[in-house]
Amino acid sequence: MKKQYFMMAIAATMFAACSQTEVIDEVVESTPKAIGFTTYAEGQTRAAENSGEVYADGLEEHHKNFKVWAYKDVSETKVFDDQLVTWNTNSWYYTPLRYWDKAALTYDFYAAAPAYRQDGSTPIAWTLNKNADADHTDDFFTLSEFELFGVNLSTNKYDSRQNSWENSPTDIDLMIASPNQVDRSGFTSTPVNLQFNHILSRLNVTLYKANILKDVPVVLKSIIIKGLKSKGSFNENANISPDNLVDGTTKRWGTESNTCDIKLEGDYIVEENTGIKNYVIQSLVIPQTSEDELLDLNGTGAKNQPYFIITYTIRDEVFVAHYNLSKAFGVSPLAFNEGWENTLNITIQPTAITFDAEVAEWDEKHNNNLTIK
Repeated sequence: MKKQYFMMAIAATMFAACSQTEVIDEVVESTPKAIGFTTYAEGQTRAAENSGEVYADGLEEHHKNFKVWAYKDVSETKVFDDQLVTWNTNSWYYTPLRYWDKAALTYDFYAAAPAYRQDGSTPIAWTLNKNADADHTDDFFTLSEFELFGVNLSTNKYDSRQNSWENSPTDIDLMIASPNQVDRSGFTSTPVNLQFNHILSRLNVTLYKANILKDVPVVLKSIIIKGLKSKGSFNENANISPDNLVDGTTKRWGTESNTCDIKLEGDYIVEENTGIKNYVIQSLVIPQTSEDELLDLNGTGAKNQPYFIITYTIRDEVFVAHYNLSKAFGVSPLAFNEGWENTLNITIQPTAITFDAEVAEWDEKHNNNLTIK
C-alpha cells in the first residue's frame, strides 16, 4: 500500500512539471490489464500437490480447453464462473475479457480440465464447492459418477509411450489445477499460471522375450486386464493431510462396482529388451487399491481382485496364463494413486523341456553254479 501511494505522488508531480508525452505515458500505464492464463512457465520449481512431480508440459499438450472460476476479495465478488478457456494456436483465450481490479488485494483462481468430452459438446460436470469458511480461499471440486471404458493407447501400430488421451474415443485424463491466489503484484498483463494435476491413475504394461528366445518367434495374441473398478466419484475435500496427499492417495475417489476390460488383441511381435520400452498397455485407472488372492496360472481360484490373462505363442504353440495383478507387482495392497502410474514389465522366459536318459540294470532272474566234470 505504501509503495502504491508513493508512486501516485510522483505521478502527480510529473503531471505538473513534465511534458505532454510523459502525461500520456502515465495514462497508458494505468490502463486496466486484461486477465490472461498460461499453463506452463519456464523454470517452475513447485511440485504437483498429489504426486510431488514437476510440471513439465503445457496443458495444450493434453487438452485444448478448460474451465476456470475466480473470486476477488472485494465483497467476495465472482469474477469467473465456469468460464470456458480454449487453446488458440499459441495462447489460451476466452471471451469476454475480464480486467484486474486494482482496488482488490487478492484473487483466488480454480480450474479443471477438460471442459468437454471428446464430442466437444458434452460438458464434464465439474462442480466447484464453497467450503465453510467465509472467503473463497479453500473451495474444492467434486465430480460424480465418472466412468472409464478401458481405452488402451497401445496398438499394434505403435508401442512407444503415449502421454495424451486427447484423441481417445471415450476415456478422459481428468485434471484440476492447484488453487492459485494472486496478490496485487500479479495484477499485470502477465498471464495467471495454472498448474494442473492428474487426478486419475495410470497403468502401463511392457512386454519382452528373454535372451534364450532370441531366434525363436514369440507372438502376443492378447493381454486382458480384468476386474479394475471403472466408475467413481471424486471429492477434493476428502479429509487428507497435505503430506498424505503428496505421498499418494486413493481416498478422494469413491468407486462403484462397475468394471471394464483393458486389453490388447491381435498379433504383436514380442522382441528382446533393448532398453526401449515396448508398451502393450497404457490406460487410465480410477484411483483404487488391488489386493493379492490365490489364483492359479490355469485360471482356477479366486477372481474377486483385479487380474490379467495373457495369451501368446512360442513358435506355433499356444500358452495361456492367469495372474493376480497385485501378486504380479509383488505389492499388496497395490495402490493406484491419483497422479501416479504403475508399470508392470513382463518378460517371457519359459523353462525349456529337456531330457536326460538312463538305462536300467539287467534284472538277474536265475543265478546257478554248474560244475562240469
